[in-house]
Amino acid sequence: MALWKLILKQQGMINSVYLEKGIFVEMVTPGENPISFPKYQDTIARLFLNKYGIDLKQAKVINNNYIESVQIIK
Repeated sequence: MALWKLILKQQGMINSVYLEKGIFVEMVTPGENPISFPKYQDTIARLFLNKYGIDLKQAKVINNNYIESVQIIK
């Protein structure tokens, strides 16, 4: 199992959603980078919505252009 830190890289208003640079969530996966797999998009969106109240799915920013993924534990 791998622990990932997912960090927003950009700040601004995108698709009526305000994004704040530097906010992050942590997520566990079997080992793969969660940003690279579409099956994790709903989970990533839910984590940011629960923690910060922002809807990344509505903003359409769940990709490597907007989110940096850092593996904390392998």
